[in-house]
Amino acid sequence: MLAIIFLALNIVATQLIGAWLRYLPFSPTMSRDEIKVLWSRLTTWSLIAFVGHCLLIDRLGVEAFFYKMTLILGWLPYFLIALKTIEVDPKLHVFALGMQILWVLMLHTLVVIINNFVLKAEVPLPIDILVLHNVLYLTMFFVLIGLERKLFLNILPAKSMLEDQFSWYAASMPMAIVIGIMFLMADGMYPHGLREQFSRLVIPLFFFLMYRSMSISTRQIDERNRRAHDNERIARRLEELRNYNLIMQEHQRRLEIFRHDRRHNYRLISAMLDAGDVQAAIDHVEAQDHLLVER
Repeated sequence: MLAIIFLALNIVATQLIGAWLRYLPFSPTMSRDEIKVLWSRLTTWSLIAFVGHCLLIDRLGVEAFFYKMTLILGWLPYFLIALKTIEVDPKLHVFALGMQILWVLMLHTLVVIINNFVLKAEVPLPIDILVLHNVLYLTMFFVLIGLERKLFLNILPAKSMLEDQFSWYAASMPMAIVIGIMFLMADGMYPHGLREQFSRLVIPLFFFLMYRSMSISTRQIDERNRRAHDNERIARRLEELRNYNLIMQEHQRRLEIFRHDRRHNYRLISAMLDAGDVQAAIDHVEAQDHLLVER
């Protein structure tokens, strides 16, 4: 019974840390309340799943096919909880899910290879094999947790990759590879042959490297486009400032002319008044009024 509880606990822990990897890309933009709600729901489901796994293992026994089905389908409730709680574009959820499962498949394949060397000629009970597999997997996960955290915090693609009409194709690409590999895994064999193990290790690794290279290139292109856009905006702003400066210079020139004319008129009117020619001063003022109206 203890082995059943330990195996069920390991299966739930495996799914929970998968949910944590999928949460990482969205964590920087989530509020404290959203994070609290998410992990409250995930923890509640984990407790339910733990009890369910214990009952199923006790009733149906342990075999490789059952264990593989828990890994292949066990992520679904956790994914739906995150999809409901983290309100972002569903394409991003699908992309993060595919990348997370690809990473998990690589780790599980490495564990199978290590498990073969650990077991050597010994053939323990099936439950012992699966418990050992899970212990090695969780150990490897926590050894690599620093790398995983850094990787999945920046796993989402550049916005330009998901903005055109092919965005769903781009978002679904990792899951397409996952589904192809899972079809090959969905049997009762444990472990598979070396060729199958090698392909399950190399294909996700190649995709990760290819995506990493493509992501860096896309981000560099986006950065260059952003800088070009900023430069164009700055150039337009400078042109507007130059035009504004020319207008202000023209206004200043006209203001200086107006001030010069006003001083001249004041002196002329003053001279007329000093000479006692009031009518001439009035006529001059009226003439200036007509000029102002015409302007």
